[in-house]
Amino acid sequence: MGVDGTLKRRCKGESPQNKVFAKTGSMTSISSLTGYAQGANGHMYAFVIINQGVKSAKEGRDFQDKVCKALTRKY
Repeated sequence: MGVDGTLKRRCKGESPQNKVFAKTGSMTSISSLTGYAQGANGHMYAFVIINQGVKSAKEGRDFQDKVCKALTRKY
């Protein structure tokens, strides 16, 4: 995340950058993100996020970014 491909501009300079390795997907009113996230404790987490019925792709991406931030944030 924040490095290349479709995730290049997402979460740049934030906790998920270089810690989330994922693939995006979309269809009409569906936005998805699946991959792995390295937690602050070093553990690797697998995740799948599928947003159905989103009003816009941005709405789905914003939610996905929040989940990735939560997975990689140090508490």
